[in-house]
Amino acid sequence: MEINFLTENSSDVAEKIRSVTGETDRINLFFAGRHYSPNLDYLLIRILCFNQRMEELFPPQPPRYNAQTRNYMHRGERLEKPAASFEFDLRLNYSVYRELNDVSSEFARDLLESIAVINTNKKIKEFDMARFKEDLVHCMSQLGWIRE
Repeated sequence: MEINFLTENSSDVAEKIRSVTGETDRINLFFAGRHYSPNLDYLLIRILCFNQRMEELFPPQPPRYNAQTRNYMHRGERLEKPAASFEFDLRLNYSVYRELNDVSSEFARDLLESIAVINTNKKIKEFDMARFKEDLVHCMSQLGWIRE
């Protein structure tokens, strides 16, 4: 399984959000070779954290499963979404994140809550949510986001 983050944030929280989403390489190293469903290999999580003025410019997007590879444009750059991928939005509470110096624990909590959306998609078959959640908690503990 591969996990990637796409961030869209207000400028005053962007660096804080980047402090956790910048760990993508370490997350993917942890999840390399792990599979939780026969037809899900890739998660794209769109992280959104905006002040009220900006929030309305980014309407909610429904979760989307891509059975086939899909090409698209993002900020003028041609990108590819791989086959067997699932993408969803994770909206963070701007007022909470703005006040925190270290957002990692809050982000871990929000991320764990958000993954339930995977089970709502009927195209993803036999997803082992319990094992994925357990592995995600273990990964975030190794990153120092969850303090036991």
